[in-house]
Amino acid sequence: MFLFIYLQKKERMESLKQRRTIRKYQQKDISSDLLNDLLETSFRASTVGNMQVYSVIVTRDADRKARLAPAHFNQPMVKTAPAVLTFCIDLRRFSKWCEQRKRRAGI
Repeated sequence: MFLFIYLQKKERMESLKQRRTIRKYQQKDISSDLLNDLLETSFRASTVGNMQVYSVIVTRDADRKARLAPAHFNQPMVKTAPAVLTFCIDLRRFSKWCEQRKRRAGI
């Protein structure tokens, strides 16, 4: 059993090492169901104090994506991707959480 688990972990690590990012998008819409499922799953990831100190803004409109591009360092894929996800951190929420616990935020 130990060998089986070890080999599975090794295979996953190799898969991660071989991962590549491709930033060419099909001009095909992403269904709301798929996008919601992906976001819902990602929101379950652990964060400091389970604060979820971020919000995600989904932008599909071409004009809005163009206006939003500077916030994404004018990366060309922002204008061509079918949907753009903008992650916004709420540091005030985190600072309040620290204050309530008489801690100092290490930001």
